[in-house]
Amino acid sequence: MTAGSIRSAWFKQGPVYHIFPASFHDSNGDGVGDLKGVQSKLEYIASLGAKIVRLGPIFDSPQVDMGYDVSDYSTVYRPYGTKEDMENLIRATHGLGMRLILDTPISHTSDQHAWFKESRLSKDNPKRNWYIWRPAKVSPQGERLPPNNWRSHLSDESAWEWDEDTQEYYLRLYSKGQPDLNWDCLDVRKAIYDTAFLPWLEAGANGFVVDLANLHNKPDDCKDAPITNPGSAYQTVSNIMANETSVSQYLDEINNILLEYGAIVVGYLPSVPGKDKDAQLASAARLQVSIQTDAAHVGIDTTCRFDDLPEAFSLPKFTEAVGRIQDLVNNGQGWPTIFLESQDLPRSVSRFIGTAATDHVLGAKMLAMMQSCLSGTLSIYQGQELGLLNAPLETWTLDNYVDIEARHYINKMQLQHDNSPGQTENTLRSLQRMSRDHARIPMAWNAKLNNCGFSSISGNPPWMEMHPLAATMNMRAQFHHERSVYNFWRRMFWIRNEHKDLLVYGAYKNMCPDHEGLFMFTKTSMDGRSRSLTVINTTAGERQWKTPGNAALGLPVYAIVDLKPLISTHWTPLARFCHGEGVPLSSYEGRIYLVETK
Repeated sequence: MTAGSIRSAWFKQGPVYHIFPASFHDSNGDGVGDLKGVQSKLEYIASLGAKIVRLGPIFDSPQVDMGYDVSDYSTVYRPYGTKEDMENLIRATHGLGMRLILDTPISHTSDQHAWFKESRLSKDNPKRNWYIWRPAKVSPQGERLPPNNWRSHLSDESAWEWDEDTQEYYLRLYSKGQPDLNWDCLDVRKAIYDTAFLPWLEAGANGFVVDLANLHNKPDDCKDAPITNPGSAYQTVSNIMANETSVSQYLDEINNILLEYGAIVVGYLPSVPGKDKDAQLASAARLQVSIQTDAAHVGIDTTCRFDDLPEAFSLPKFTEAVGRIQDLVNNGQGWPTIFLESQDLPRSVSRFIGTAATDHVLGAKMLAMMQSCLSGTLSIYQGQELGLLNAPLETWTLDNYVDIEARHYINKMQLQHDNSPGQTENTLRSLQRMSRDHARIPMAWNAKLNNCGFSSISGNPPWMEMHPLAATMNMRAQFHHERSVYNFWRRMFWIRNEHKDLLVYGAYKNMCPDHEGLFMFTKTSMDGRSRSLTVINTTAGERQWKTPGNAALGLPVYAIVDLKPLISTHWTPLARFCHGEGVPLSSYEGRIYLVETK
């Protein structure tokens, strides 16, 4: 990477605070988080150090999949508020020196959208080709079959749904209430741009997260997907439809519209099968920022997340994925988001650390340091700044899981095993480890208030049960605690901003890619004049580490190197913050050094 090869920009420096509207803060006591609730917490977000607010889908929706099934892009889901509330939120965000971007699911709509209602009226309806319709196949025995073996992303069902009235199948890669749009149709694209983007650009939105940005185009031939799961009638399809050439055209069109308003395109790119294609789609010419799941999804089975085993994760696999993302920055090919949590992932501390009282606090700080030292746009998800955990296995029953993906899995397991107690326990363990529900549990703000502060006033109970540990794991319990996870995140945001030449924009190099417990990497500024070294013990036991030599640090052999301590995850006096040969790192301890030469 040469000096000046990366230009600084607000959307690169961030950080981003990602909000799931239904679960953030309820301003009117109806049990559902809302836009006024978000606005009431903007000063909290600003005080943390965030500069960008990312808001999950707020569009009108029947909420089959929590707003990712949109019935009208130009209006707000009524329990969240009104368009005026949204305009007020945007102005208030700007007034605090922050920007606001919106999650925009445009690969599919709700089956309640007016477009789809027209499309399914008849085979010759003008909007028929706005969605993807295909005739049935017929077996040798005369049985009606779906057009091919494509599998839904949310279950092991077919991705095709039969429409009795018009006697054809429509494609729905997610739930049956989420028919996929035909992005090859120019009229579809124009309608999306006019309803999903332009009204909110006029209201002052600073950007959009284009959901499933690499999966908008579907193969015309609808051939069967390769058999990757021989035990299933239906097969995953992401790799056969990701990164079609036309997807680049769609992103270019979106980018051209947004640039007129000074807004940005953030592309969510799941299931990208090749490094070269990563770079092609993540190109800054198409996407100002890309959200790639390589690192955050390590250890998660792409067929069924609930079939995963904890041992599927390893540090070398994780750091290899981190390296692929960092290469986009190193090679000037694109700009990634650095994240470990979202509304679609379980809590990172539960996944990577565990729930022991001491370990989870230390582990949360360790993960905070690791994220904050990687190049790209840093993004954290609501509650991550508190080190929140998944709901405990002992107190979270099957009835507590409400996400559509979790309910599909529960129903499948109950049918297969006839509600046997042993299988119920196994199902609960899988859900406790991997369900999206854990990230969607309402935020706890203050244990002394109604519903731990999630609701401003008394009223309906929260739409989802509060966390069983909310009385102790809430914002107020950490806000004034100097050594809390919350205050460590604040320090890391400040340090990242102070040393953005290294921590935001610097070139990354992994110093021990095969190590099972130690993650050590350097960052070098764009002009090559400054360096940092981050060393992290990712395990519960003590680890020894050795200062890298001059050659490994990219320095002349004659240089006298001094590592200047910057911060530790532990409350370690700087006088004891040493380095050299065989230096111990405590459980989940991370350190950052500035590399100085004489």
